[in-house]
Amino acid sequence: MARAKSTLAENSLPLLVAGGLYSQQQVIQLLKVTGATLQRWHEAGLPKIQPGTKQVFYFADDIFEVFRKPLPAKDQKRP
Repeated sequence: MARAKSTLAENSLPLLVAGGLYSQQQVIQLLKVTGATLQRWHEAGLPKIQPGTKQVFYFADDIFEVFRKPLPAKDQKRP
């Protein structure tokens, strides 16, 4: 029973917190997505934050905004 409560508590925590800044690797790990999925999100309008380094970051609010829009088909790009 204690283990079930622990698992339930872990699953109820938000993966991303509004206003948060996440590295590309964190987004891939937390949301369990691939690089191809991130590329589709970029095509759908997800901006990259690159503070003068090779490291890529994303604002959680920008990711939420992409979730609110339909993604383009895999073989189509948005205009």
